[in-house]
Amino acid sequence: MYFLNWYLLFLILPLIYLFLIKKRRKSIKFSRIEKLKIIANKNRYKVYLGKFLIFIGLVFLILAISRPYNHKLNSVVDKNGIDIMLVLDISGSMQSIDLLPNRLEAAKKVILNFAKKRVNDRIGLVLFAGSAYTKLPLTFDSKVVEETISKIDFSDIKNNNQTAIGLGITVALNRLKTSESKSKIIILATDGSNNAGEISPEMSLNFAKEMGVRIYSVGVGSDDTIFNIGGIIRRGASDLDEELLMKISKETKGKYFRADDLKHFNEIFDQIDELEKTKIEDNVYSIYKELYKIFLRLSLVFLFIGLLIDKFLMIKIPE
Repeated sequence: MYFLNWYLLFLILPLIYLFLIKKRRKSIKFSRIEKLKIIANKNRYKVYLGKFLIFIGLVFLILAISRPYNHKLNSVVDKNGIDIMLVLDISGSMQSIDLLPNRLEAAKKVILNFAKKRVNDRIGLVLFAGSAYTKLPLTFDSKVVEETISKIDFSDIKNNNQTAIGLGITVALNRLKTSESKSKIIILATDGSNNAGEISPEMSLNFAKEMGVRIYSVGVGSDDTIFNIGGIIRRGASDLDEELLMKISKETKGKYFRADDLKHFNEIFDQIDELEKTKIEDNVYSIYKELYKIFLRLSLVFLFIGLLIDKFLMIKIPE
């Protein structure tokens, strides 16, 4: 506890002198003459009860006018979070087992680890194949994000034999258009080329540039596709359009990555995590709480009771 007018505390010293040191007046107060015998015995102190209570009341009054207060430091953390839309390809080619257990499951695992680190950001999810839709709107709820990512399945979109990259990006941009965040990004993960959807990648690229949204593109998988069909391994060439993904990322001031194995996949999302840091400011401020009311109330209570006893319940017995 601190005192704003600390110098007033010295008033307690003359108060002590007046009440406890100065010679008492040559008379005493007592409520009834018949009880004088008590004074001669052990209960003489009761005569001075009123004065003692007045003394305590005045001490509290001095404490009150000295403006006591508590002081503590508080810290407020300002978080300027990033709004992140994950745009994930779940077309049939993502069943390729060049990344184990397949490309989609590998992507889910890496994205899930990434999402767990972004506790101060809002994260949303768009799935696309031949069509696209919002699987999860932007949210701070990390548990919902993790649960949604873990449950992604090829059955989430029926038409999964095509790839609508432009449409997937546009759906994500539609979720970001009302965002008030200073930083908005899209992380696009695909293993194919755009061959479906009414919106071309070029159109979605222009939309992203107008909105100031950075797009990080991740080309998923090696140069070959590997499928296990009824125990028979079939290989094919990758349909990944790296040139398109590079263009999208470059023109939106993002970056393109190639995830041709699980190790690179993890490293890519670690890099994105480092590139897109949430700004956190710790502002420290002081809180002052005045306590004079407590002491003022105590003062009034003690003074009232003390004066009541001293002036009305006692009578003076001259010497």
